[in-house]
Amino acid sequence: MIGFNVRSEPAVQRAAERDGVTVLTFNIIYDLVEAVEKTMKKMLTPIYEEVPLGKAEVRAKFKTSTGIYIAGSYVTEGKIVRGAFVRLRRGKDVMNTAGRIESLKRIKDDVREVAAGYECGITIGDWKEEYQPGDILEVFEMREIERD
Repeated sequence: MIGFNVRSEPAVQRAAERDGVTVLTFNIIYDLVEAVEKTMKKMLTPIYEEVPLGKAEVRAKFKTSTGIYIAGSYVTEGKIVRGAFVRLRRGKDVMNTAGRIESLKRIKDDVREVAAGYECGITIGDWKEEYQPGDILEVFEMREIERD
């Protein structure tokens, strides 16, 4: 409930609290308009944009004793970040886009990111035998675009 240049009675305030209704009152019209706009923006579905982080070339594929596949990779551009989204490209074809980097290792250490020019081991979500030597892993994040 929104009010402008008014006060709510104590009985109304108690009823609103009891029923879980938010009561907002404003004395400045610009504040009221701003509050309504902010509330309406929260109700809209968010819009996301893809922001590229880096690329890595798969050089080898390893399988652990638990059946998990690791892509032995060389970072060619940008950086590879644990938790980021990843797309698998074989030549010009996109083979898989549904995945996140679950594990990232540099030599035998768990790392948060690996920069261009370094080798690393990458484990991607539920992917099994998807990657092959020569495949390109494109790493990106999804950022929410603020609405006007």
